[in-house]
Amino acid sequence: MTKKRNNRKNLLTAVYATSLVIAFIVVAAVAAWQYATVSYRSASGECYLYIPKNISRDAMTDSLKKLDEDFGSRVSTLFDMMNGNVERAHGAYLVDRNTTALNLARRLKNGRQSPVKVTFNNLRTMGQLADRVASQL
Repeated sequence: MTKKRNNRKNLLTAVYATSLVIAFIVVAAVAAWQYATVSYRSASGECYLYIPKNISRDAMTDSLKKLDEDFGSRVSTLFDMMNGNVERAHGAYLVDRNTTALNLARRLKNGRQSPVKVTFNNLRTMGQLADRVASQL
């Protein structure tokens, strides 16, 4: 009889421990999701993030924090967690109200830049365009 009670007690203890572990995992997953899906909030609505070539990781973090202190540190943390390569992240990135920290970190990691419009005035031929572009490089 006592052996049956001990087995039952051990089973209940195992069920409680398993339930506690599952609850902890669910809470941690929800917290991580909330951390990663914070959207960029700005009064202007959108802005460009410019990351130059040969930038250090600390300088990139500072550039991200210029957007918003909290948002920039979240993007930087997620970028580090994804093992992002700073050398690949150079370019111009459009950040608007719908951009989440996870979305921007993925775009930086993959080097998926936003298109930038370029306008040339007073150029009539392809030769003039080639000369202008060559002088800028």
